[in-house]
Amino acid sequence: MAGKYIEFVNPGYSTLYTRDFKYAQNTSRGDDVANPFDPDAANPLIEGEWLQMAANNRVTRGGDAASATASADYNVAVSPCLMHFSERGRYDVQITKKAHCVTGPQGFEFTCKLGDFTGGAAGDRVYIMDFENPSASGKYIQAPVCLSALNTASSSAVTEAGADGSLTATHQVWSPGWVVRHVSATEVVIMFDPQYIALNFT
Repeated sequence: MAGKYIEFVNPGYSTLYTRDFKYAQNTSRGDDVANPFDPDAANPLIEGEWLQMAANNRVTRGGDAASATASADYNVAVSPCLMHFSERGRYDVQITKKAHCVTGPQGFEFTCKLGDFTGGAAGDRVYIMDFENPSASGKYIQAPVCLSALNTASSSAVTEAGADGSLTATHQVWSPGWVVRHVSATEVVIMFDPQYIALNFT
């Protein structure tokens, strides 16, 4: 099954684990002034963005209204995230306000055309960070990025723990998987292999 930004490669969509989660508004993302499931909202939820787990078994948008370059922690996800996969503008979703998320199984592969993969390569881990919503200029969602793109966005060097021989200023951040095939700066194939990774911000 393919959408505008996501295509499931192996296995197909029908064999994936999915679940509808209640959605918790993130007021810093503008969710308090419009239904984010409304395709005409100022910052609508889109297929392929990643939502963080929140209290009471709900999901929400992570980060704040600023871009990643304006945040001290770059709004890198430190909580488990799930891919939101629902056609934009579905009336039933607008009414229920539940996010249709893919939860597994581990090892499924998908083509992702939503994120920043500049300088990435096969084998690289991807991380969830702020990314400008292609459907709403100047508004931010969270999407996968390669470590090199995270470095570009940050004001200091970011390395995976141990890669530079140092464990100074280590932070546990959440990674949804790794790059199976790097197509371009805007397209990769990712294998879903979620785990926490230690990053150094130096």
